[in-house]
Amino acid sequence: MVEGGSSPLKDSVINGYYSESSNSEADEKEPDEEAHNDTSKRERGHITNGAAARRWLIVMEPISALSIACTLGAKGRIFRVDDSLATLLGYVSMSQLLGTEIGKLIPAVNLDADGEEQHVCALGIRGNSIPITVRIATERDPKSK
Repeated sequence: MVEGGSSPLKDSVINGYYSESSNSEADEKEPDEEAHNDTSKRERGHITNGAAARRWLIVMEPISALSIACTLGAKGRIFRVDDSLATLLGYVSMSQLLGTEIGKLIPAVNLDADGEEQHVCALGIRGNSIPITVRIATERDPKSK
């Protein structure tokens, strides 16, 4: 966010909301015209009780999507995993994750939700939360029931 400078969003119309302007154009208006504009702005809901309506600044940033395959053993421990999961969570290599319970890395994951998309947070090595989407695909050993 820029401080102390001018912004193209400052003193302008954002998403249909009027913000107070201190430019010379507003100072040159006739009193009757100004009263008419204030009334019409109030009627449209842009100004309430003579105060400027709320202004919003929306920050957008690109999102990268990774597809990571992770194979778990019967007890929920990591058996095989892509290096990209280690990188995402801040580990040096995937070998640090082998044998780790998936519940320690992704506490809210439900391993019984076969095929359902889950929006949960993974825990990075520094304890930071990383929002992820998980889809579980269960494969059962045909020999065991």
